[in-house]
This record gives sequence, structure tokens and C-alpha cells, in this order.
Amino acid sequence: MHYYQFNIGDYASHTAHLDELEDLAYRRMLDYCYLNEIGLPKSVEETARLIRMRTHCERIAVVLREFFFLDSEGSWRHERVERELEAFREKSNKSRKAARKRWDSGDADALPAHSERNAKQEPLTTNQEPVKETTTTSAPSASADPVPYEAVVDLYHEVLHDLPKVQILNSKRKAAIRQRHTSVMSKSLDNWRLYFEAAFQSDFLMGRIDGKDWRADFDFLISERGVTGVIEAKYHAKNRPATNTLQHPARAPTPAERVAAKRAAAGSPDVGAVVENVSNVRPYLVEGSRG
Repeated sequence: MHYYQFNIGDYASHTAHLDELEDLAYRRMLDYCYLNEIGLPKSVEETARLIRMRTHCERIAVVLREFFFLDSEGSWRHERVERELEAFREKSNKSRKAARKRWDSGDADALPAHSERNAKQEPLTTNQEPVKETTTTSAPSASADPVPYEAVVDLYHEVLHDLPKVQILNSKRKAAIRQRHTSVMSKSLDNWRLYFEAAFQSDFLMGRIDGKDWRADFDFLISERGVTGVIEAKYHAKNRPATNTLQHPARAPTPAERVAAKRAAAGSPDVGAVVENVSNVRPYLVEGSRG
């Protein structure tokens, strides 16, 4: 029996006089009797071995004499455990018989596997036959999540290698990545790279400001507040705005962006010139792709 009700108040009222080791021994004895649906050996030493308290035979003997009784076969039994096990077995047998009767009468809903499970609404016990069910392996869903979570994290580590590393990609972070990826990033990893590169230009986000013991992390940069702030250059010095060049397929690049791309390809980007017309670009970037 893998489960039994435990009344804390009732237990405490009967065991308040036990010391710590006696209480531990009593609980382990109860667990052993419920789990195995048998009594404890007559030998105190053997009982001590079964409950992993070999050096405390004296305390175990005290608990056995007070809470257990010897049956005709020489096993230590607990009165309440025996009552609950008997009630459980009776209920299981009745449920099994009822389920079998429905199956024999032609009830289509009472399939054999259902019959076995109905008879075992209580947890499984060691004297019950195992349930044998055939399982099928489902094919991968055709609508698997297309968001490249790991690729976004890899880009973060590659571009912003000085910021705290991402150790766990949990559901909360995946949700934030999904929201940004399907909106402002226009489902483009290139835009993620450009975004992280823009964050790298911020001395504030990178913790490069003297006297400021703070730097951004992955959670901040994928949050709505962080993305909006980077794109709108809120975290950049006035003479060094962010390079807002996220690529959206729904519009052509502005002249300023084309100039920036040419300079970047030449190896000498002028960050100030990249967003010469940034006031016109930002509203589009914050809203994401308009289709």
C-alpha cells in the first residue's frame, strides 16, 4: 500500500511522550507495515535492520511493546494498520468484481484495462496484479514551436559575452523570447544580433560607467522594457545613440540605414550617422512588423 491517511493531531496526542529516536522508529515501523502489508519480525534486531536503526534496539523494543501486538504467527502487528489494510482490500475486491461484472455483461465502456483501473482507485498494493497497458508513441506535432530559443541565447552569449550567462532556459524566458521574436524582431535572428550589438554600445547596460555597480542581464534585455529602451536609445549617451537597424521585410531601409550598412561593411561604422533619422525609425521598430 503506497498511500495512507495520516492524522497529525491524533498521532501527536498518542506520541507526545516519545523522544526523537522513538518517534522516528515508530514512523518507520508504520511505513514498513503499510508499504509491505505485513507485520514486523518478532526479533527486535531484525526489525531494527528493516527500518535502518540497528544501533537503537532498546528504543525499538519500547515502541513495539507499547504500540504493537504479537499475532499467532509471531509477527508484530499494529491494530489501526490492520483495520485500514482490511478495509482497503475489501473495497478493492468489490470494485474489481463490479468492473468485471460490467465487462461480462457486455458493457462497452468497461474494457479490461478500465476494469483493472476502476478496481484500483486506491494506491496500488503489493498483493494486486500489475496493470498491463499498451502504450503508443505519438509522432512529433506538426505545429512544433518554431521559435529559435537556443539560437537567441547563443547570440546573446556571443555578442554580450561580458554579461551574466544564461544557465537555465525556463518557460518564463521562452515566453519573453517568443513575444519579442514574433513582434519587434520580425522572426529574424539577424534582428536579434543587431539588437544585442546595439545593447553592447551602451556603457550603462554593459556596466562600463564608473561608480555604477549594475549591468544588464538576459532577462532585462528580453523584457518589453529592455527592448523598448535599447531601440529608443534610452540607455545610450546622447552623442552615441543605439544602432537601430533591425531588419523588417515590410519596408525598405532608410538612407541613414543604407549609409550605416556601407560603413559597417567597410569596417568603420559611424554610430552617430546610423540613426541620423532615428526619430522616424523608432516608432516602427517599437511596433514591430506591420505586414
